[in-house]
Amino acid sequence: MLTAETLYVQGRHSDLLAPTSLVAAPGDVLLVQADDASSRTALALTLSGRMKPTSGSLHWNGDRHVGHLRRRSALVDSPEVNEPELHLRVKDLVAEDLALIPRAERPKTSPARWLEDLGFSNSSGLWMEQVPASDRIRLLTALALSDSRIDQLVLDSPDRHQGDPGAWLPVLQDAVAAAVAAAAATAASRQGRRTAGRNLTVIAAVAQFPPGWNGPTARAGNAASTAPSPAVIAAEAGTPDPSDNHAPAAPGPAETEVTA
Repeated sequence: MLTAETLYVQGRHSDLLAPTSLVAAPGDVLLVQADDASSRTALALTLSGRMKPTSGSLHWNGDRHVGHLRRRSALVDSPEVNEPELHLRVKDLVAEDLALIPRAERPKTSPARWLEDLGFSNSSGLWMEQVPASDRIRLLTALALSDSRIDQLVLDSPDRHQGDPGAWLPVLQDAVAAAVAAAAATAASRQGRRTAGRNLTVIAAVAQFPPGWNGPTARAGNAASTAPSPAVIAAEAGTPDPSDNHAPAAPGPAETEVTA
């Protein structure tokens, strides 16, 4: 389970992420709405352990160590962070991504066979810019889950490719359902983690909630009224008050700790 309490990320000229609290449990597809792209990216980076928040707390299964969260989380398709190059062929993307997974944790199959098993054989020669939105999300989600250590997926703006949630939301729901089914099968057969199901959590930072969505939701900035002021945060951190016009500029996005 992931628990975030008044997470706040300060940018150079304005907040990247207003204070936000949320809880995401295994089996959930949690949609978090944020109005602008920079907030969605800051949220996705922070919830996947790739960015250190300015203030607030983050717990993964009760553990506050960000390294544990990072090892168990995959950041998926984040603009200008780890989104695939448009002029990269599907087969090359798969080969590169699978090769980056530690040998003990990756599938024991070739990239070509991996694509065939996923039903992408006919798409292996396509450029990524030619891949439809639904197939893109399914491909990138499956690649992330090819690492057996991953128990949480954090997607950055999956709705930016196509407004219709039917192009991406069912993919996330299917991933959770498959993980639950695999976990049940594993419990019955007592197999090891390599073939084990996982307690998968999925979080998607979106521009708008899909019509009719009745699953778990949160909104960026939902804890703003209970968060300490920038002046208090600055005083605790020993940095200039960002509201002081005579103070040096606060660190911007490029100066915030971010790891891919």
